[in-house]
Amino acid sequence: MLSIPFLSGKAKTFSYLMEMVRYYYLFFFASAALWKLFRGSVFHSGQLKATLMEQHVGYLAQNPDSFRADLVTYFISHQQAGDLIFILTFFLQLIFIIGFFTQKTDRWLFWIAVIFHLMNWMVMRIFSIELIVFNLMLLNWKTIFPLVDSLFRKKKPEPVVTG
Repeated sequence: MLSIPFLSGKAKTFSYLMEMVRYYYLFFFASAALWKLFRGSVFHSGQLKATLMEQHVGYLAQNPDSFRADLVTYFISHQQAGDLIFILTFFLQLIFIIGFFTQKTDRWLFWIAVIFHLMNWMVMRIFSIELIVFNLMLLNWKTIFPLVDSLFRKKKPEPVVTG
């Protein structure tokens, strides 16, 4: 998905395609939250506990003395804390719906996504490098790197001076 905008040769098409990639990234988070909501899993106590027990059995057996094993064991042993983390991640994902209506919050959505990815890595052992790359769609590149805008501008040839 991320490479598609670069197939375009026109600045306007490139901008539209980059915007589509941004919406795809927003959809990724928003749909995950809506899936939890409509399935009702956000209302079921012990959802994170059950997921951790199923997903981390091998890890806990092989690395019982690691920091992550202690963290996972804590959330399994303290179901209310796990429920709180699960609801927090649900709201972090749900906030991305705002991005469909305005780009003014993209800076905040960028940092929310960073926090989400760090939490996902710490608790679930899921490191999604491709999603972190997609997170770059939330940055305002015109203020970060002004040359990006000028990459697609056609430059007028310099007059040749003879003489």
